[in-house]
Amino acid sequence: KAFRLAVAFDKADGESMVQISDLVAQRDPDEALDWLERSRHAWLAFDSLPYVHYRIAKIHLENKRPAKAMESIETAISMKRDEPIFYTLRAEVERGIKSSETAVVRQAIFAFGLGKSLRRSASTGRASSS
Repeated sequence: KAFRLAVAFDKADGESMVQISDLVAQRDPDEALDWLERSRHAWLAFDSLPYVHYRIAKIHLENKRPAKAMESIETAISMKRDEPIFYTLRAEVERGIKSSETAVVRQAIFAFGLGKSLRRSASTGRASSS
């Protein structure tokens, strides 16, 4: 109730909108998405924005909308590439889309920049740095 009063008082209070979304997400995922979408266009600290997209992706995935979840988690990753929880959710989304487990692991490896060190030299069978 306090967050709703804060938004009623300051219609540009994006942080309160995110908090409202968190509170209603289990009861009404569509209302939670509405609050998150509103928060994206309100005043919100820039470093919070990737986490808003993460929350949007999570709600879409929980409600069996993996394509929308993928779009949102990709946006979050593009804004903040060094957040491990984004890649964990991305893997869950890929599983929801029925990507092969190999593709999920490969994507995670390359997303974290480990691909170079894990490539195997055809002649030696050892990891190479190329």
